[in-house]
Amino acid sequence: MNQSVTYRQNAAECYEAARILSAPRQKAKLLAMAQSWILLADLAERNSHLDRIDETPPRRESHIQGELEAGTTRRTTASRKPPRLA
Repeated sequence: MNQSVTYRQNAAECYEAARILSAPRQKAKLLAMAQSWILLADLAERNSHLDRIDETPPRRESHIQGELEAGTTRRTTASRKPPRLA
């Protein structure tokens, strides 16, 4: 089943539960949850048309490791010893 359809069904369940409840706070929370499901469904529909998935970028540590191996790292002021006070 399409994810957006599932998300819209979840939203409908939230709306139905909110309609039945009489407690204003709980009703407001369910209505907000339903809105979130609708937004998620909209995003899922837009993203379903994409034909490519990007991979996550490499972790920062691997970039630093490459610099260490190449000998191109720069020292930051945070890594230096603080000046001695007289």
